[in-house]
Amino acid sequence: MKSAFYTSFFLILCAVVMDILVGMEFDLFVPSFPLLQKTFHLSASQVEALLSVNFIGYCLGIPFVGTLSDRQGRKSLILWGLGLFTLGSLLCLFGRNYGMLLAGRFLQGLGISAPGILSFLIIADKFPLKKQQTLMGLLNASMNLACGLAPVLGSALTLYFGLVCT
Repeated sequence: MKSAFYTSFFLILCAVVMDILVGMEFDLFVPSFPLLQKTFHLSASQVEALLSVNFIGYCLGIPFVGTLSDRQGRKSLILWGLGLFTLGSLLCLFGRNYGMLLAGRFLQGLGISAPGILSFLIIADKFPLKKQQTLMGLLNASMNLACGLAPVLGSALTLYFGLVCT
């Protein structure tokens, strides 16, 4: 009985953490737009394209996630997605030119599509319908909260690390 509780709790916690990551991923870097412009000598539209290319990667990944997870399994696809997201993040972190930033942001969007979709499917797979309603509400609430807090956190990170890096 205890084991089932801990398994359920861990599944819910993982789904919530994935949704928080997805919710923050899009808008966390928006406050750094001026710093990106200055550092890489970019126009405003070039910086905004970094957000767009990320969203394009996300949208391109979504149609394949469900089908692939049915064939390959949810866990392996989530791990591949997070790995791809991490690779994109490293490319952005160590990127020395605009092309590397674009590629990194695209990989981030493509990678985050897996946990973004599969967190909901895990809840649908593992819990009875009555409990799913509550848990889906929890996932939506956590993602919305993350979307709201992302620019605030992004501002703090840009302020601290932007001053350190420049």
